Amino acid sequence: MEKAIVTAFLQMGLTPRPIQLEYAKAVSDNLEETGQVALLHAETGVGKSLGYLVPAALLLANKPTHRIVIATQSHSLMNQIFDKDAPAISAMLSEHADRHIKISKLIGRANYIDPLRIEAAVAGRTLTTAQQALVTQLQDWEKTIAEYIDEYGDLPLDLTSGQICMRPESKNPLFDLRREMAMEADIIITTHAMIAADMVLGGSILHQDRATHLIIDEADMLVALLKDLQVRRLNLVRVSHELSGQISPAQMAHLERQMDAIRAETAHAEIVWSERADELAEETIYLLAAITRDFEEQPEILRSLGQLRSNGQLGLGVSTVRAEPSIICIDNWASKRFARYVADLSAGCILTSGTLSITQDPIKGMQWLRTELGIEHQGNLGEQLMFSPVRFGSLSLTLAGPEFPPVFVSDDEQDVSLNPEWVQRCGAYLRSRSGNVVVLTNSHAESDKMVKVLLSLGETRTIYRQMQGEKLSVALNAFKANGGFLITPAGHVGLDIRTQSGLLGFNELVITRIGFAPPKTETIRALAEFRRIHSKSKQDMFPVLMRSAFVESLGEAIRKGRQSIGRGIRSENDQIRVSILDPRFPLFTELSSRHAALRNIIPYRFHPAYQQATVLADTARSTAISEMIF
Repeated sequence: MEKAIVTAFLQMGLTPRPIQLEYAKAVSDNLEETGQVALLHAETGVGKSLGYLVPAALLLANKPTHRIVIATQSHSLMNQIFDKDAPAISAMLSEHADRHIKISKLIGRANYIDPLRIEAAVAGRTLTTAQQALVTQLQDWEKTIAEYIDEYGDLPLDLTSGQICMRPESKNPLFDLRREMAMEADIIITTHAMIAADMVLGGSILHQDRATHLIIDEADMLVALLKDLQVRRLNLVRVSHELSGQISPAQMAHLERQMDAIRAETAHAEIVWSERADELAEETIYLLAAITRDFEEQPEILRSLGQLRSNGQLGLGVSTVRAEPSIICIDNWASKRFARYVADLSAGCILTSGTLSITQDPIKGMQWLRTELGIEHQGNLGEQLMFSPVRFGSLSLTLAGPEFPPVFVSDDEQDVSLNPEWVQRCGAYLRSRSGNVVVLTNSHAESDKMVKVLLSLGETRTIYRQMQGEKLSVALNAFKANGGFLITPAGHVGLDIRTQSGLLGFNELVITRIGFAPPKTETIRALAEFRRIHSKSKQDMFPVLMRSAFVESLGEAIRKGRQSIGRGIRSENDQIRVSILDPRFPLFTELSSRHAALRNIIPYRFHPAYQQATVLADTARSTAISEMIF
């Protein structure tokens, strides 16, 4: 197989690097291990995408009736694979193996904007002309919500994706046609969310008709997604809207009486776990199954009814804002069902990422993944391997240090008001930097504050700030042509700035702060109430679960941080200065701080630079400790 892999690369005009060849061989060895899950940690510089696409294509050349599903967390990586890497593989097979393969992109409807939901979300608000223009721009967006955020930085008017994206019941014939055509492909490139949906629906999306091999990239982020399935809601108001006009008035009246009974049961609490709640939930599910039994096609919003009944425990709830009645299902084993899903359905599964392992020992470092996904319990573990290039780019590092002003005004995690002193210190630091500087912020408001400080300090270089509602490419192209500062919240993923000669197009990358996702308080509250009701101590578990949510959010912050650093190192000869101005980011010697896990943002091959980092607010202490230990 090694010879076939090398030949395939050569036929594309490429020579695989030794580490890439090792990785590709490992993919080939494990991709056809039916029901097994292989864990392959591969850092930047290995060449993951082609490293798994080549053996996948060779498998299809030999087994044309099989299917490959490649799933990613980020849409930027999905688009890179679909637009750049996969076509090269397809052309190679077509020319040299006389085998034409069809490649498609499959994305769930929840990733697309619903103009009607945007209209509902802003109803009753008085909008300025500029704000209305932003709303219209958002309603006209035809790509995914993630691509909108990548392009524009964030959503306008504090809207959230949950408010404006398509629901299962949203009507979109074009989406349905695209989905039907995508399912006919030999290689389907999709999202982690589609893997989760297929798992919940027993393989009815991706594993029908053909033997299917799974390659899940950015796989460490799959865990967080699957854990979200611990708490699932079936909003009955949405269900009634979907069924309106399809069922008889008597059936609708019966459903409305059931909803009134649920409202009565939840009159004194947003979430109820009780014998009566379980009975009402079961009755409602039975009613919905009965009144839709004769439908030619069951509404998508109800397709998971069977899973609601069979997995976990049922309860009742009402939504926080509109008090809409819902059935709630708690499934403490949600993420751990993944291993069984692979064992029962997959012709082979590869989990790969640059952050699978949290240590240099893959056995110890991937213990968390094996546990969370139920792999050890199921007993279907394949190989566990780590691939890391000895050299791929170089960097020098500057850190804020623990004495740098705190990022936020308050320690309250719900208060995200930026500390003016931190903003001022960041602006002063930016003013001191030389050459062309890329600044990655976490919001347009933060970008605006940084620009104001720079101008107040007399900065004369041109500042290109991505404006809200403006495509990143506008500011980016001007920065490429003239240099100075590029300040944007949208460049953490996919940004690649090159000169005409192919060299890195800037001198320094500044990451202002680490972006933590806000906790999903409604989900956590449901889980906390469930555990309180079912524990002997009747202890309030909400604070404990909030702390657990913080720990889980570290993983997402690490991934985003690594992606951010990757903007400065896109090829093996890149050299970049990187500054992280968040005092929560630990020094090399800080092993026990609350945010110690963030050290994993720095790839292991750059740990010598991490050890020697310049510290802005604690240089003397850092140097003394460094000299003492090393």
